[in-house]
Amino acid sequence: ELDVVDVRTFFQLLDLSGGDDIDADEFIASCLRLRGGARGVDLATLIHDHTRLSKRLDEFMAYTVGCLSDLTDNMMQTSERAFSNG
Repeated sequence: ELDVVDVRTFFQLLDLSGGDDIDADEFIASCLRLRGGARGVDLATLIHDHTRLSKRLDEFMAYTVGCLSDLTDNMMQTSERAFSNG
């Protein structure tokens, strides 16, 4: 028995593609994945959260690498100017 308190979380668990809509095949696949009581739902929630956090971490890491690259470039330019003037 599934007690759906948080409808948004339940929808996100059903939405395997992350496209904010659920077609019949996706609905059936999700329901089959969630069968088996709380254990299936808990595992699906963990997988969903892990996937979401992993994507956010990847985005943050790419952003950080870009910022560090820009900082390194700026430091190199500043250093080159300081040595060429002095």
